[in-house]
Amino acid sequence: MSEQNILAPSPVGRVTPARFIPPLPTGIPILPGQFKTAKVKRRLPRGLIVVGVIVGLAALIWFRIYYSDYDQNRIDPVVAQALMAHVPKGTRLPVTLWSGPRILVIDLAFPNDQPGQAPSTCATLDVLDPKTGLKDTDPKYRSGAVSCVDGIAVTIR
Repeated sequence: MSEQNILAPSPVGRVTPARFIPPLPTGIPILPGQFKTAKVKRRLPRGLIVVGVIVGLAALIWFRIYYSDYDQNRIDPVVAQALMAHVPKGTRLPVTLWSGPRILVIDLAFPNDQPGQAPSTCATLDVLDPKTGLKDTDPKYRSGAVSCVDGIAVTIR
């Protein structure tokens, strides 16, 4: 049998090497151990990659802390103004939270007097979606929100 009968023809045509390396000129011997392979250069130094990862993780942690305090920093001033005005129970207060505009409804406010400290008032709030009027579906506010304001002693029932 000849070699042509054993090998099947290629479906894509003639198979050639991906790149052609020309042979060395005559008279230049290649002896074992006398050539070096080229090292692949890294795009970025390893230390820079490690520093980048650490900075990225620190930014994620900072953003998580910022996000968790963002809504509370928006709620507290609105509730403080309402408590200073002695609003009745059920008062609706507009506020813009991270997730968009919302309505706060004061459910209950009670003074929290600690000996040796300034008086404070803690208010329980319901967070409503302004479009539907239903309680917000955000897990943070499913059971309501609590806002404590220092320097005010007001009871709302």
